[in-house]
Amino acid sequence: MTTSREKLIEGIMESFHVMRNKMHSKISQYGQKDCVTNSQLFVLTIIARHPKIGIKEIAKIFHISPSAATQLVDSLVENDYVFRKSDRQDRRVLQLGLSPKGLKHISILKKQFMKTAVNLLSGLSERELKTYLSLHKKILSGILDKK
Repeated sequence: MTTSREKLIEGIMESFHVMRNKMHSKISQYGQKDCVTNSQLFVLTIIARHPKIGIKEIAKIFHISPSAATQLVDSLVENDYVFRKSDRQDRRVLQLGLSPKGLKHISILKKQFMKTAVNLLSGLSERELKTYLSLHKKILSGILDKK
């Protein structure tokens, strides 16, 4: 038998799913204009957040093989969104970074993301947004503490 708490949690999880899908579809529309796939967009955002990241780390984040991650990155390098650079301490290690074209793409992507997020959350007052943020932080602290 489902409790009322479980029903509430189910409703919350459904709303997270709908919001995530809505954000994803809006952001994907932007990427498709520049012939960048969803996976490539995600790689660009990862590299933007973690400059000097390597292929192995990208593969781990995506849960794919290093060769599959290399294929993803190769197409971004070929289209001048990403560059590879040798590590100064270990020349066998290649670090990834965003090119000027990649930086511009991410900048526009962030603006599109914020525009979509503002639109999605427009029904909440500033006080409700603060409460929502506080609750999310509380949830995340519980998740992060259990690692």
